[in-house]
Amino acid sequence: LPSHQQLFNKSSSTQGISLNLDANSRSLHLEVGAPSVSAAADGSTDLVDDNWHFLAATIGNGALGAYIDGQREGSGSYPGSPDFSSDVATAPVGLGDVLHYIN
Repeated sequence: LPSHQQLFNKSSSTQGISLNLDANSRSLHLEVGAPSVSAAADGSTDLVDDNWHFLAATIGNGALGAYIDGQREGSGSYPGSPDFSSDVATAPVGLGDVLHYIN
């Protein structure tokens, strides 16, 4: 079984960001990566509870934040600032899994 279910993805072949549902804890997993740097932030709320949830992520000033229903639940550090201005900016947005993209 996969370790996570992808909810949102915006990435190129070298860098990107994704929000995932962790298969074991059933909580939010935020991941950011570039060629030599990666970071993650994890929530703690069980998202598989038959309720709608508002999910958000922030990246900036060397920090990551994972938010569920307006509350910060996870954080991580990211050295420097991710550069999403080049190939990631033109990459499609993936929703649900890698087969469903929005340009």
